[in-house]
Amino acid sequence: MKMTKLSRKVHVGDPIDPNKLRMEKDDSFPKAYAVYVPLDATPDHIWEQCFERELKASFSTLKRQVSIEGDKLRAVTASDEIKGRIEWIRKLVEATNRRVEQFNKEMLQREKAKQARKKKEEEDIKKMREALKEK
Repeated sequence: MKMTKLSRKVHVGDPIDPNKLRMEKDDSFPKAYAVYVPLDATPDHIWEQCFERELKASFSTLKRQVSIEGDKLRAVTASDEIKGRIEWIRKLVEATNRRVEQFNKEMLQREKAKQARKKKEEEDIKKMREALKEK
């Protein structure tokens, strides 16, 4: 029987080394810089969907300026707001991981229910076959 595909959590690289953090000028607004926050793995498509939902639910004014690029999050921020932006990204990733946990829990519950139904069907068929064998 095929098992339901579960998602893996992804975390912000810790600690973030400021000397290795990729940063570049961005054209979004005059003081804008793109910062590439490292993740410990490349997210799967389920994690990405959960991330997008968390991003949409966020109240940050710059939420549209965060994107997943392989094993990094690209965030646009003002040069004087980088610390707050990184902390917000950490919280966003944590919230995404909680959403992934919930998704995985729901998938496992569905799988258990599906297996229980299949077992019940097999038992019913067995009883039906036995009933046909009786004289």
